Amino acid sequence: MTGIWANAGHLLMWDVMTKFVLRRLLLLIPTLLGIILMTFAMFKLTPGDPAEIMLQGKGTPQQVAALREQLGLNQSVLVQFGRYVWRLMHGDLGLSFFGGFPVRDAILARFPSTLQLAAAAMAFALVAGVSLGVLAATARHKWVDNLIMTLALGGLAIPQYWLAAVFIIVFAVVLKWVPVLGGSGPKYLILPAICLGLSPAASLARLTRSSVLDVLHNDFTRTARAKGLAERAVILRHVLRNALIPVFTVIGLWFGALLGGSVFVETAFGRPGLGTFALAAINNRDYPQIQGTVIFGAVFVVLANLVVDVLYGFLDPRIRQE
Repeated sequence: MTGIWANAGHLLMWDVMTKFVLRRLLLLIPTLLGIILMTFAMFKLTPGDPAEIMLQGKGTPQQVAALREQLGLNQSVLVQFGRYVWRLMHGDLGLSFFGGFPVRDAILARFPSTLQLAAAAMAFALVAGVSLGVLAATARHKWVDNLIMTLALGGLAIPQYWLAAVFIIVFAVVLKWVPVLGGSGPKYLILPAICLGLSPAASLARLTRSSVLDVLHNDFTRTARAKGLAERAVILRHVLRNALIPVFTVIGLWFGALLGGSVFVETAFGRPGLGTFALAAINNRDYPQIQGTVIFGAVFVVLANLVVDVLYGFLDPRIRQE
């Protein structure tokens, strides 16, 4: 009888989670459509004629008119938008204005480098941020707590491009501890990952501290202490498990921010990722490259947030019920 009720409970949970995931998937549709509309509007509202840009201002009026006809720029805005959406549905991000190569292939070739950097930065942020947040909460109002919160505030305020320059000068040029440019191994990932992950680490430290302090005053924490458990066991088994649930809500947002914020870090450390690719596209006014990078990054961020939402639903039953 107990087994029947257990199976029924599992089936009910999976049914609730399935509906939960389907609702999240349906919400992605208007989000993606909004992103596509914004990138198309960016292309149309930016000053300059794409045909003249492709010809670098050296084409005759007849050549410009012929190229505009070839690109479909003479058609109505609705027709152009429909063609743009149709291409995106088939995975076509267009051709580079100047290189003539498929933008999708160029992005896929550079994405692993950016993903590696973002993953390493997020790993550093999670380890450093959560550890320092717990330490600050357990030492509330002491000098350790004040020091950690001061450092966290500084980590949120320091610009990445300035921090990258300081890291290169101090650790690579003066101390010669780690190499910086011209490689792709783990040693070349240390400084960029720390530089990129410092801001999310500071944010997670502040969030973890606040969340741990809230959980420390709950009844189940006092019950665990009343049972005679050591303070370390109370923190690790009871407090930390519940306090980390809100942290998962911001991981997806920060991961997307890491992908977008890699422009300065990749440029400073000479990494061939999406950041340097997007920066080159902006400097060259290569609209297909810019649009393709924005669309690809946005889709990845949306999917990352979907995964976080689903994990959050598993961790917190209240989210599934809502």
